[in-house]
Amino acid sequence: MKKNLIYLAVIATVFAAAACKKSDAVTAAPDVSKTTFTINGNTYTEANSNYAVTAATSTSSSFSALAVVGKGTDGKAAGGLVFYFPGASRPTAGTYTVVSDFTKATGNQIGVVAQDSVNVAQEGLYSSVAGSTATVTLNSAGKLTIALPNTTFTGTNFNNTNPKNTVITTVSVSASGTAVEN
Repeated sequence: MKKNLIYLAVIATVFAAAACKKSDAVTAAPDVSKTTFTINGNTYTEANSNYAVTAATSTSSSFSALAVVGKGTDGKAAGGLVFYFPGASRPTAGTYTVVSDFTKATGNQIGVVAQDSVNVAQEGLYSSVAGSTATVTLNSAGKLTIALPNTTFTGTNFNNTNPKNTVITTVSVSASGTAVEN
């Protein structure tokens, strides 16, 4: 549970930064209107992304992250993926091994956290399970594209459709798709 709370705090920070992103870049943003990813069987079209680097602290190493947020086909559901790379340097193109704990990632390893909100009362928070790979490419402006094949995640589903009986369950889900830094 403590691990999930740490992930939730990091995700909230990165998603808040993505929502407040200001770009002074002259280059046109990539067209993400057709970029999709799937979490727990729900498909989301990418709406925004943000790349950020955290500084090392006494309790954690520095890492960089690409956070993407998307909207469901109904316009109400929302989902997001956060890709964590070790170190403060921008990731290079290549194949990265997915790990289950991004705080221990080294070299060409990547941790992924997924979050989906089917509606206000049904949400999930999941972290990647080791064993898959993700492919990172860079465009001419140095922007990241990450292709994530079907990858297993574990985490928690929260269902509060009946306020008198909130149900929290531990689940295994899958996520896949493409994320583009814009």
